[in-house]
Amino acid sequence: MKYAPVMWNHARAFGQPLAGAEHEVRYLLAGSYQWMVGPERNDVDTVELPKTSNPLLSLAAFLQKGGPAQIRRSFSQNTPRLVIIVNFNQLVDRLIIREARKANPKVRIVLLIHEPHTEDKRVYGWKRSILLFFYEKFTRGLARRADALILPSPSAHETWKKYSGRIKSESKMIPLPFVDESLASQPIRTHISFVGQIAHAHQKGLDLFLEMIEAASRTHPELRFRIVTGDDTASVLSSLSQKGRKQLEVITGNPLSDKKIHEAVRSSLVVTILQRRVMQSGTLPVAMMNGTPALVTDLQGLTQFIEDHKNGRVVALNSTAEERLLVLTEMLENLPAMSLASRTCYEETFDSRNVTSHIPWLLHGKDRSDQPR
Repeated sequence: MKYAPVMWNHARAFGQPLAGAEHEVRYLLAGSYQWMVGPERNDVDTVELPKTSNPLLSLAAFLQKGGPAQIRRSFSQNTPRLVIIVNFNQLVDRLIIREARKANPKVRIVLLIHEPHTEDKRVYGWKRSILLFFYEKFTRGLARRADALILPSPSAHETWKKYSGRIKSESKMIPLPFVDESLASQPIRTHISFVGQIAHAHQKGLDLFLEMIEAASRTHPELRFRIVTGDDTASVLSSLSQKGRKQLEVITGNPLSDKKIHEAVRSSLVVTILQRRVMQSGTLPVAMMNGTPALVTDLQGLTQFIEDHKNGRVVALNSTAEERLLVLTEMLENLPAMSLASRTCYEETFDSRNVTSHIPWLLHGKDRSDQPR
């Protein structure tokens, strides 16, 4: 019920394995996803909601447009046995859960909690820190209404256990699943890429990426860099020198399709993820899916999946641009092996087919995921 393009992949990453196990699956989405879904699917119900992160505005629009009646009709036509919520619309989801329980008092509600708690909120600035405080409070409220919780990384699971207080909903760590959308062909790898939103540039470490471009313009003019984002990049480009700008390619669009993202990542030598705070990265599985190794900062949210010198490299958060460039050039010398290891990590950890082993737990709370696949 809240629009974020990658969430359509995560929804299918849970839905497709369930459908493959002969369970009927339907998707309930905000209307903003319609361009991604296409007109040919008959397993999707959409509800018109504004593209806003303000939960009060979203709830008001949901009520004004008759959202509860639409949800009620959807659940009456397809009685829910299991509801998995993959992206929170904090107030609207409360009504979704209420209507699901009205339609079937025995329905099992499972929440995917991406960010259970942010320990160092200051990296976002004081305004967003306040918003995060209330987001976490609302999240705990949703968790109390759920039967079970999915935490998508060891880091997230440990953080939830530390900060969840008296909430008794059962929880399970399932690595953030992605449907494999990698390209069949392998284009020539040409760029070092930054992929994702740049709205919170400091937290994302965009300045560290730009520092590398400036340093490379002085010492490694042969290197080519790329930013892949749906956000406005005007301020980014204006901050670079003329020499640095010549080494940077920008791929953007509104909306920015998954196909474009995968084409950009697949043709990248390395994806850089230089965040200053992260619970787990959505960019990392996409890079691994496409066999692209990652250069990451030494944060548990990244190193929990990156094995230094194998499927990527790890640098200190306070490393200099020159030090990061040195590590980057070392990666390029070992690219084939790192690329293979990255793809293997995706298949063993993030591939949606791995969700199949968790289906008994999703449906009943019975855990057979430790059995061989």
